[in-house]
Amino acid sequence: MPLELESVDVTELFASVAVDTAVLTEGRLVTASSGVFAVTTDRSKTARILLNLVENAAKYAAAGPIELTATNRGDDVCFAVADHGPGIPAEDRERVFERFVQLDQSSTRRQGGTGLGLHLCRQLSELLEGRLSLGETPGGGCTFTLTLPAPAPAVHAPSPRDVPDLVPGCAVRARPADFAIPVSEPAR
Repeated sequence: MPLELESVDVTELFASVAVDTAVLTEGRLVTASSGVFAVTTDRSKTARILLNLVENAAKYAAAGPIELTATNRGDDVCFAVADHGPGIPAEDRERVFERFVQLDQSSTRRQGGTGLGLHLCRQLSELLEGRLSLGETPGGGCTFTLTLPAPAPAVHAPSPRDVPDLVPGCAVRARPADFAIPVSEPAR
């Protein structure tokens, strides 16, 4: 599956997720980003993961806030979706990412679903060279964390107008990458 990498504004991404899940979350979605303004990623695939995580939180944690956050962690950007529902036992936290796994069959019948959502989210996260993990929310509930690499900003050579004239009044300009001075070996 090809990736379409671009600079994605986190505030716009969160607004899109909030609009798409508004009916389901019923105003319980709270968003915040701590120093993260943009991330280089595939917008549609990242949005699909976050949408699924927020939808699951709304379905399985019927009360309390759902928190969608973004933070920098070293060379990564971490998106987290936290709920304050019943949580998932530690021994089942990896199983939820397997295909067709549904832990609570009674709520699944009420809520619908096939057990593929989290499996596909993990596959998408790996395609984005990231990780999707599940932990416990302090005070009870689940926190799903999508960790994506944050590539270093590209370093661009200065444009010709940023480099001073070599000779005052001369129209010829040079950039360091435009030429190399050969180094000769001393004669033996």
